[in-house]
Amino acid sequence: MDIRTLRYFVEVVRQQSFTRAAEKLFVTQPTISKMLKNLEDELNCTLLIRDGRKLLLTDTGRVVFERGLAILAEFRQLEAELSDINHLNKGLLRLGIPPMVGMLMAGPISLFRQRYPGVELKISEFGGLTVQQAVMNGELDVAMTALPVEEASGLTTLSLFSHPLCVLVPVPVSG
Repeated sequence: MDIRTLRYFVEVVRQQSFTRAAEKLFVTQPTISKMLKNLEDELNCTLLIRDGRKLLLTDTGRVVFERGLAILAEFRQLEAELSDINHLNKGLLRLGIPPMVGMLMAGPISLFRQRYPGVELKISEFGGLTVQQAVMNGELDVAMTALPVEEASGLTTLSLFSHPLCVLVPVPVSG
């Protein structure tokens, strides 16, 4: 039994008609009939009895219908939650930041939290190669580093800043 077959069965019961269920589900009536016949064969029982123009549920049909309603509601909830995660409406983002970069990221992190309030942001401070290793091990989803990353690491890099680092020294006194 799969979710589509269950959806077809529930819709036939709701509509009290194979034809109306087929129209509502955008499939042909023979498709609905075949799927329900296969479901009855798989469950080794009769689910519906045709009584003139009415469809009557058998005892097993009633159980499958009631459980089917609950399963389909749970499935819709699952689809909604996955959609929220995929559209950054909710979830967890594990971010690794080197200690020196933290101050530079305060603004962008604040903006991220405003834009995606349903996404929990877990920030960890790591230095050196530790952030790279944490991403490769799956401990972090994304990390920032000031160190070069080898192509063989399997990590994708994106440059965020191009700040030159300068050394300041006093002008030598002539003398």
